[in-house]
Amino acid sequence: MSFIPVAGTDYPEIARQRLTGEIEELTWLRQFREILRPMLRPGITIVDFGCSTAYAYRSFAAFGVRYVGVDFEPALLDIAAAHFAGEPNVTLLHHDITAAPAEVSGDIVICSAMLEHCPTLSPALENMAAAAQRLFLLRTFFGEAELIESYVAPVPGNDAGAMKFANVYAFADVRARLAACGLETTFLTDDYTGSRPRIVQGRERTFHIARAERS
Repeated sequence: MSFIPVAGTDYPEIARQRLTGEIEELTWLRQFREILRPMLRPGITIVDFGCSTAYAYRSFAAFGVRYVGVDFEPALLDIAAAHFAGEPNVTLLHHDITAAPAEVSGDIVICSAMLEHCPTLSPALENMAAAAQRLFLLRTFFGEAELIESYVAPVPGNDAGAMKFANVYAFADVRARLAACGLETTFLTDDYTGSRPRIVQGRERTFHIARAERS
């Protein structure tokens, strides 16, 4: 499940700039930090699935947290590894969350704008939930009914016609599956979009945040 072919050949540079601060902090990271603020303190572990270049660590570093970035794209992890060389609070892991649970766990699991690009909701959802000891924050496309949709990604450099998933997952389904994992879920409005429908590459999609807490 390589991401660069469906995100565009310029994506690694954009992700690098997010890491270095050349691009300002993303709204979803500010929102996640405020949601998590009561829990943030030295020694708390955050596991970030679909971490890209691990740029999310910048948003939590001041709290002294331990950060584990998990991604399937080696090129992005290489950028992160070079940047964080010698940083003891950052660990990076190459893993396909659609294949199996990662051999990692943390107090907090976060994931933004990744799950909708997986071929299906399961087992990626359950595999991420398994890593959450206390809380799981998930930002993805939600709706009343599930929609699994793939199409040829219309981005520069996609000459091979790589397919991109842009799925919508049902609120009730996600709540039920996370309940089976021992997590109680509430849904929050996404600050960046106001959880209003947006047109994303010709498709209407709506971001929400699932806040799932260990029972």
